[in-house]
Amino acid sequence: SSDSDTECSEKRSLHNNMERQRRVDLRNAFDDLRQLVPEVACKEKAAKVVILREAASYCYKLTTDSTGMAKQVTELRRQQERLRARVSQLR
Repeated sequence: SSDSDTECSEKRSLHNNMERQRRVDLRNAFDDLRQLVPEVACKEKAAKVVILREAASYCYKLTTDSTGMAKQVTELRRQQERLRARVSQLR
């Protein structure tokens, strides 16, 4: 019985330590994410739900910006080709 109690105690202690480490890792991950999101980066503290919402919003903005820039690059390449063709005609 004493061996069983010791084993249970060790398992509980191991589980508690693993859970504590999980919470530390999660807190560190939220801190890292907070630093990457401009809307909450300047705040010393922010609720986890706020960090997640702002991160999602920031990802959406970055995606939209990237799509817009890709369209702009495509249009600039077309314009460049037209201008090169025009230069060739003028030579």
